Amino acid sequence: MRVLRISKFFDFLFGTAFLFLICFVWTRYFVHDVWKTIAISAIVTFFIISVYHIIKNKKESRKQLTEQEIKNAKKISTNFLLKTKQEILKEFEKNLSKKYQTKIKSDYLIINNNILRPIFSSAVITDKEVIESYTKTKSLSAEKLIIVCKNANVEAKKIANMIDGQKVIVLEEIEAYDDIYKPLNFSVPDKMQDTKKRKKAYDYLSFALNKARTKNYLIVAVFLLFSSFLLRYNIYYIIFASITTLLALYSHFNTRFNLPQKSKIE
Repeated sequence: MRVLRISKFFDFLFGTAFLFLICFVWTRYFVHDVWKTIAISAIVTFFIISVYHIIKNKKESRKQLTEQEIKNAKKISTNFLLKTKQEILKEFEKNLSKKYQTKIKSDYLIINNNILRPIFSSAVITDKEVIESYTKTKSLSAEKLIIVCKNANVEAKKIANMIDGQKVIVLEEIEAYDDIYKPLNFSVPDKMQDTKKRKKAYDYLSFALNKARTKNYLIVAVFLLFSSFLLRYNIYYIIFASITTLLALYSHFNTRFNLPQKSKIE
């Protein structure tokens, strides 16, 4: 635990130092007084880090599902995109009937005194689909109308909240996983095989943006930075020094291309 804290502290110092470096280089280009440049760079660095941590903390506080669960949710909804309406309805009926009295009717399911309508399309569903679902099922006088989809726009959620006389709920893939798929143990399909082209592109990015590349980007950034002090037309060196510094920071901190290594004794 102590080693982890020390590591995080040094990561913080590393990120702050190189963010300050970018701010310093750009500020120096416009402000020639050294002390003013340092002061402005420090203020900008502090502001950026503060905003970053506020956004990060908000995201972490909202996060309820693990990364694996989010992947599972996406796999299930993507799998539904490849099925027919009847296949989707049967899949829902099979899982829902374990706990509730469920019946398929037309393109929706009656679950006790509620209605569930799955709408899976590559397009984002809109208020049009919500209104259509409501008008189609309102004669049944159900307590709730639940619309399950992959993605819905803001208007769809707004119109659902505005409907009187019946509670209308729109569940996107993550919400559906949390409320339906996970509690009822929907089967997660096997990982779909990526195309060779996609895999190759990912391999290139993994190599280019891995933590091991951080040192290389920093060496280039430092070289370009010193070159900007020596040469008259230094704007290009400042730009490329900034880019390589950003690449160094991303390579060091990103989790997508720096997957944790499993211990051999686990």
